Amino acid sequence: MTSPNFWSTNQVEFLNKLKSQCLEYSEFNRKQVKKYTTTNTHFNIPILVLSGLNSFVALGLQPFIRQEYISIINSILSLSCGILSSTALYMKYNEKINTCVACSHELNDLHATIFKELSLDEDSRSMDGKDFCNKMFDEYTKIMQKHLIPKKSIQMFLVTDNEKQYNELSLLHNQIISSKSNSSKNIIDDELSEQVVTKEVDDNITNDIEKDQLQTNDINEISSKKEFSLFGMFTT
Repeated sequence: MTSPNFWSTNQVEFLNKLKSQCLEYSEFNRKQVKKYTTTNTHFNIPILVLSGLNSFVALGLQPFIRQEYISIINSILSLSCGILSSTALYMKYNEKINTCVACSHELNDLHATIFKELSLDEDSRSMDGKDFCNKMFDEYTKIMQKHLIPKKSIQMFLVTDNEKQYNELSLLHNQIISSKSNSSKNIIDDELSEQVVTKEVDDNITNDIEKDQLQTNDINEISSKKEFSLFGMFTT
């Protein structure tokens, strides 16, 4: 008679976290596949177009263009194809696509296996909770060894309460620092705007004073001209 399987609440909680983490990384890999496929297409389509154009120039333009010009055009097109293909190989887009696809499928399978085991009754499960947790975590670590390191923050489910509190505090600290920097920036912007407004007011006052002086000078010149004309008429 087989002994009943033992499952603790901590084991079930750990498997739920592991299941959620697998789903999170699987979704990340799916998005990475789409991203790398689009980028790789931007390299492959120009290579195909330039290769076809190179063949057309080499064979179809001989009756119309001299051979030395055809050779120069073929060299330029071949160089462009070589640069594009070498760049795509250097960035390893095909390898990254295959890795992300494999990791996404394996993480989905692991997620389905954990979900199936947790959906059954405790007596109907295939193995003991401790053995099943060790087996699932070993498979998870093997998959993550092939997984590409994400460049953006991903929600982590496999963290302890202390680590979660530390992450929340660090996030809150960063938000406070960013808010302080934004507030100081707003203060500086307000001061600059006030300086600009003050400068504009001073410029307007200066322009008004200059206009008044110009008008006064014009009036004085006109009056002096009239006096000169009157004296001239008087002398005549």
